[in-house]
Amino acid sequence: MLKRNKWFVLAGLYTVLVITVSLVKIKRPVQVNISHADKLVHIGIYFFCTLIWFIAFRSRGFSKSFPKALLKASIVAFVLGIILEFAQEFTVTARSGDVKDVMANGVGIIIAALFLYQVKKHLPLNSIK
Repeated sequence: MLKRNKWFVLAGLYTVLVITVSLVKIKRPVQVNISHADKLVHIGIYFFCTLIWFIAFRSRGFSKSFPKALLKASIVAFVLGIILEFAQEFTVTARSGDVKDVMANGVGIIIAALFLYQVKKHLPLNSIK
């Protein structure tokens, strides 16, 4: 049974990791000399979040169609990002919500969608189990 659910387990664990990292207080933030580095991190996190949830939906047969699986994965990732920004703004004292973070999350989701459409052109996505 775990083998059939491995992508949902992975997606769930990744989501828990994102929630934890987003809401934990950082004692000493890492200093990076790259402009808007935190936005690049948001893009990467939500790119992978969308990919993992897409594979989870496709692997279990919840969404046989490519567009439906991608839409579901995108909605999960986007809603997660919005909820976390609200949680940072209203519950975590060491963090604050940011509209630019939500926009960066959206960019990561869009890049994931574009990536998946390109992969679909070249590989049979029905082989993802």
